[in-house]
Amino acid sequence: MNQTTAKVPRRRLRRALHAIVAVATALVLTGCGALIDTTMTVASDGSGSRVMTLTLAADDAANLVGGAAAVDASVQKYLPTELSYSGVQVAPDGGIVLSLTMAFADSADYQKKAQALLASGGDTTSEVNFSVTDSLLVKGITLDEDFTSYSLLKWMFDGLLADGVVAATDSSNMYEVGVTVLDFAGTSVTQGSTYDYSSVIDNGFTEVSMATDITDIDQIERRIFFSVAAAQYAANEAVYEKYFSQSTPTGADLTMVSPGTWDLLFNGDAAVIASATDQALGTTGSTFEVKSGADTNDAATLTKSVTEFASCANICATGSDSAIHDAVSAGTDYQPQVIDVDLSADTPVRFDNSPPITSVAADFTFAAFGSVTATMAFTVDNTDVALVGDGFTKLFTPATGSLTSKKGDSETIFTAVITGKDAEAFASAYSKWSPGATVSATENEASGFFARDYSYTIDAGLGKITGNHEVAGGTTTTISLPFGQRMTAATLEPDEATGLIGTTLKYSGADTRVSIQSSGPTVAGFFVLASLALAVIAGIIVLVKYRRLVLTKFQAARVRFDAGRVPSPLGTTFPAAPPRTSGSGSLFGLPAIALRPRPNQSMLDWPMQRHTLRPPGLLMHLAKSGKRVTVKLPSLVSQPATPRPRTSGANLFDLSDALGTSRPRSTTSN
Repeated sequence: MNQTTAKVPRRRLRRALHAIVAVATALVLTGCGALIDTTMTVASDGSGSRVMTLTLAADDAANLVGGAAAVDASVQKYLPTELSYSGVQVAPDGGIVLSLTMAFADSADYQKKAQALLASGGDTTSEVNFSVTDSLLVKGITLDEDFTSYSLLKWMFDGLLADGVVAATDSSNMYEVGVTVLDFAGTSVTQGSTYDYSSVIDNGFTEVSMATDITDIDQIERRIFFSVAAAQYAANEAVYEKYFSQSTPTGADLTMVSPGTWDLLFNGDAAVIASATDQALGTTGSTFEVKSGADTNDAATLTKSVTEFASCANICATGSDSAIHDAVSAGTDYQPQVIDVDLSADTPVRFDNSPPITSVAADFTFAAFGSVTATMAFTVDNTDVALVGDGFTKLFTPATGSLTSKKGDSETIFTAVITGKDAEAFASAYSKWSPGATVSATENEASGFFARDYSYTIDAGLGKITGNHEVAGGTTTTISLPFGQRMTAATLEPDEATGLIGTTLKYSGADTRVSIQSSGPTVAGFFVLASLALAVIAGIIVLVKYRRLVLTKFQAARVRFDAGRVPSPLGTTFPAAPPRTSGSGSLFGLPAIALRPRPNQSMLDWPMQRHTLRPPGLLMHLAKSGKRVTVKLPSLVSQPATPRPRTSGANLFDLSDALGTSRPRSTTSN
């Protein structure tokens, strides 16, 4: 068995400074102020007490204002809870003696109380290194401090000054450090002004580490790895065999990987793990706790949190790090895969299982009258939907809006819809679902009555909605502008646009910020232009539908106009046609004459020619009174059997289009 008695490494600079101060104080205050003697008694289990006794000589006691009673009252007034006080005793010569005791249950309790006393005196930098080990592998004590008992009692001296028991002029002569003694397991050691001692029988492990798998929280698996140098194992083989025979939990598997290296495996629920760990490490107080459930901020994410504590102080070699590290894993579906936990920190660590989303398709539609609608389609595998219960329903339900779902053979599509009467109202509703998202539509100053220019900014913040859930198939966003508005420019940050088509912009990326410039007619301008277009169309329709009637009227008017200037065979000119009356006149209100167009000539060409009367072609012959005349009326026009081809100089319509084909008919005139 190896036995070593050694001092732990020094904080050399700080200790040197304390030594200088202590020597200077002793030189200046020799024979002045209270003498502080300290005795610290420690049992093998680490419990004990620190007794600090102050002795004030009669000459100094005579300078106290109020004497021993005033001292007693002041001490009780400021006494910290970490100390017990036995009162003031007055010696026969008039001197004063009082004792203050700090009891502790173990080294951890001692360090806690010492730090509190130091802080009460304003000292927050001094350190305590105190450990007591009593195991099969390690036995002994280490006590290393960089302060004196005065630092633990400074609160008392400050109180005596504040209460006026000690005059301010005597503040520099209030104490001096006396004898400092350490009594451990029946052995006393005298120290200097501070404690600096270590005595350990050390066969401890040079390294202890763990690996814990919490995939199944009801059947947790833990491995503890122990190692020492091969030479140390060879020299103390029986010690290690005895240790493991006592420290291996029931049902655990112990394997010697190599001389001086062991692997201990055991499993069970959290309570079993904590208990077995204490047995394996030769300690008490090991903890292990696992909590699982849905994330409070993301119902579709399952979490596992682990809080644990363990120490190898009883079995780790002196000077080695007694803080054990545990490599904790929660299963392949949880992230991160492994967390290295410092078991001395007693701080929770968390694993997340965020099932992936197959794809996300978002559509932002800006309507002509200002309203905005967002339609989000989230596609998730049915297996993942079942894994988290109603988690995805809670995740995708907007704070203001609606959510529907449609389950298919292998996937479920969740569709969320959010609307707003304008961009501002929409942005307010949408930001409750995706904090920090930006949706705006601003009219530019260049707008007028007939045209409007707009600036659109969209940062959908879809990543805040999907959270830690990977979107395996990617996120696609489509922005549709109002009817008539066309994009004149679009900027994406980062540049991930996949299409730019007129009134629609389509791009990928969950956190892309888009800026769009657009231009188009106003609603009023659109209606004005539409009205004009409708009027033109209506006119064309009327002309087409009633073209025969319109052309007939037009031709008749032309004929009547030109008839007034056609010369007669008698050298006279016919007057303009009189108004047509029932039962008299010709077909177009013309005089009883006939105008014969040349072959292949339309009636519309008539006014362009000079025509003379020709007896064979009269429409009606003037009859003498009392005689009946029968006139055969040929066709109004003479046209060849073959239609005349139209040329650029032809009239708008052929006469046949306007009037149709006239058949010869007989008319009897009296």
